[in-house]
Amino acid sequence: MWLAIACAVALGAAAADIFFSQQRLAALTPIAKALVVRVASLPVIACALAVAGLPQITPNFWLYVTVNAVMDTVASFFLMRALTVSPVSQTQPLLAATPVFMIATTPLLTSDAVTAVGLVGVGAVSLGVYATQHPGRDSATGKLAGFWSPFAAVARDQGARSMLAAAAIFAVTRNVDRLCIAASSGPFYLFVEHSMIGAILGVAMIIQNKAIPMPGRFGPPSVPQPTPAILLLGGSICAVGFLLHVWALEWTSVPYLIAVKRLSIIATSLWGYFV
Repeated sequence: MWLAIACAVALGAAAADIFFSQQRLAALTPIAKALVVRVASLPVIACALAVAGLPQITPNFWLYVTVNAVMDTVASFFLMRALTVSPVSQTQPLLAATPVFMIATTPLLTSDAVTAVGLVGVGAVSLGVYATQHPGRDSATGKLAGFWSPFAAVARDQGARSMLAAAAIFAVTRNVDRLCIAASSGPFYLFVEHSMIGAILGVAMIIQNKAIPMPGRFGPPSVPQPTPAILLLGGSICAVGFLLHVWALEWTSVPYLIAVKRLSIIATSLWGYFV
């Protein structure tokens, strides 16, 4: 059961990443995209909360959700910046590094454990991430690039650095998800956290004063501006993915869910390559 739900989570994540990497949303900066993801998903999450009802809340919930909201805000900014400044097929594979980082974060934050088989899987993921960033042979000389070349390539690329930073933060916040859900419920946690993140990003946009380019002011009139309906559609797609994510956490451990969820990278990478 958990595997089917986790695969659905992966499809939802892929759909959201593909949607927000589209050229028609190029007028939005990373902060604006991150804000849309959280705020535009609230109507669907509110409907789920209305069906589920208000849960019993433990005192620790507010500490957990506040810490998670701040960290997820930063991670969302890095993720959207990566999708904005670099090709999705180049940056998305780095998100698979999250399970690698979870080898350290999961035992510290939850009771979930990574088995020996899980470690083998993480090792395979690490090799896969390394392979996607290796430039291969030089087209002019035919010489194979050195062992450290993928690390140098990531260090040079702003989008790759941003995605790797997001992966590291997600290795913490996805574990705190479980703590938040245990202290309340999935829909309630999502509604509170997204509201907090929306407020933080809203203040950031006001301070920046240029997060959403407008024709003739923050960008050329030729840049297409996304309509509210398009933004609401994107938020709804994300909301379905978020709700599936918290539901899947009731069935399996965090590292296994994230490992399967990162299958979304295959879909987004293929989309970026062929489309």
